[in-house]
Amino acid sequence: MKIKRYFAPDIRQAMRMVREEQGPDAVILSNRSVDGGVEIVAARDFDEQAMMEDMRPPAAPERSSLSESQRRAEEVFREALESSGRPPRAAPREADAPREPTPSPARKPAAAKTSETIGAARHEPRYAGPSDYSRQERPAFAREEKPAPKTTPRAPAVAAETGIIPAHALQDLQKEMQRMRRALDGHFAETAWDSLTRTAPARLDLLRRLNLLGFTRSISLQLADRMGGAEDFELAWQGCRDLLAGQLPVVEDNLLDYGGIVALVGPTGVGKTTTLAKIAARFRLKHGPRQLALITADSYRIAAHDQLTTYGRLLDVPVRAVSNAEELRHTLNGFYDKRLILIDTAGMAPRDARLAEQFATLRQDDMPIRSYLVLSAASQARAMRDAVEAYAGFAPKACILTKLDETDNLGAAFSTLIERQLPVSMYTDGQQVPEDLHQARTHLLLERCFSAMDEDMDDESAMSGPYGYEEWVSRANV
Repeated sequence: MKIKRYFAPDIRQAMRMVREEQGPDAVILSNRSVDGGVEIVAARDFDEQAMMEDMRPPAAPERSSLSESQRRAEEVFREALESSGRPPRAAPREADAPREPTPSPARKPAAAKTSETIGAARHEPRYAGPSDYSRQERPAFAREEKPAPKTTPRAPAVAAETGIIPAHALQDLQKEMQRMRRALDGHFAETAWDSLTRTAPARLDLLRRLNLLGFTRSISLQLADRMGGAEDFELAWQGCRDLLAGQLPVVEDNLLDYGGIVALVGPTGVGKTTTLAKIAARFRLKHGPRQLALITADSYRIAAHDQLTTYGRLLDVPVRAVSNAEELRHTLNGFYDKRLILIDTAGMAPRDARLAEQFATLRQDDMPIRSYLVLSAASQARAMRDAVEAYAGFAPKACILTKLDETDNLGAAFSTLIERQLPVSMYTDGQQVPEDLHQARTHLLLERCFSAMDEDMDDESAMSGPYGYEEWVSRANV
C-alpha cells in the first residue's frame, strides 16, 4: 500500500494530482485546509482489513504470562463446565493461533450449534479485571452473524468522502433556486396586486404612475403616504403635484445678471461645453462681448480647445486654455476686467482618479470660483446619485439639468434633487444656442414632467397587472 500526501491551491488541483499519479483506484484517506491551499492524503492498493488489523489493540497476554488470579479463574470456569456434563472442546488458543472464520450457526446442524456455542463460551472474557475487558473483542458468534461488508470502488466517491460538492452541482442548484424564486415572486406580485386593487385602488394607481415617470421608490412611497387614504385618484394626483412643488429645490440664480467666475463640472457626455456656450451667448446678448471671457481646463479631450475656440470666435470673446492651478490663477488675473468668466472642465466618471486633479485646480482659496454641477435628465437615478456624491467636493452652488428633450421620465432627476437637496437653477431642452436655455421655474418643470403622463391617462392596457413596473409597486404596503 502506497500512502502519499499532496498539497495544492484548491481541491480540484489536488484531486487531479492524485488521479495522475495514483490512478482512478486511489482512495482519499483525509483532506484538510492548510495555509496556501488544501492537503490530501491518498493511498493506492488500499487494504482496509489490513489497516484495521494494524489498528487493533494488542491481543491478551499468553497463558504463560497470566497472573495467578487469571489461572484460578480459568480453572473455576473449566470445573463448572465439567460439572455440567459438557466437557470443553479442545481448540487452539486465541493468542497462539490465528482465528479461523466460523460458519454461521444458522447453516449448521443442532449438534454442531451446541459445540460452537461451547467453543464461543471458551473465548469469553477471563475475568482478569477491568483492564482486560477493554482489550477483549466481541464473541465470535456475534461477529459472524453480521454479513460481510460490501466493498465498493472508492474512486467514484472521492467527492463524497472529501465533503466537497462539485461545482456543476452547485450551479444547477443555484439555477433551480432562482427559478423557484422568480415563480414565487410572480405569484406574490399577482396576489399583492389583486389585494391593492381591491383595498386601495387610488394609492395603487398613484404609485404606478409615479413609477412610470421614473420616481424612485422612496420618493413615491413618501408621496403616497403623505396623501393618506385618499379614495379619489384625481384628488390624490393633484395633491401629489402640490407636494412635489413644495419639495423640488429650485433657485432663482442671478448669474446672467451679475456674472462672476463660474466653472461647469460634471460627468462625461452631459453637455457641459454646449451649455457653457448657451450661457455665454445669453450673457453677451444682455451685456455685450467685452464683459465676457471663456477658459477651458479640459486637457484630456481631443479638440476640446478647438470647440470652445469656435464658440469664442462666433461670440467675439477671448478664449484661453489652462492645465493646472497656477495657469488658471494667472489667466484669471489677466481677465480682471471681465464681468463673467466661464470655465469649461473635462468630463470625468464619478470614479475617475483624475477627478482629484481637477478638484485641486478649481478649489483654491484665493480664487472665488462658483461651481455648477451639470446633470443629464436622461440619466438613470443611480448614475445621477453617483455623480452628485462624486462632485460634492466642489460644493456646487446649484445644478443645471440638460437634455430634457431626450426623456419623458423626469422623475429620476427630480428624485435625486429632492433626496440630495441640490437646487436646480437652469435647464436646457435642445441644441439651439441660446434659445434652448431656460431659467428654472417649479411649475414649468412639473408641467413638463407630468405632461407625458397626462397624455396617457386614458390608456388602461397598462393597468391590467403588476408586470411592466418595478416589483415594489405591487408589494407596497397599504
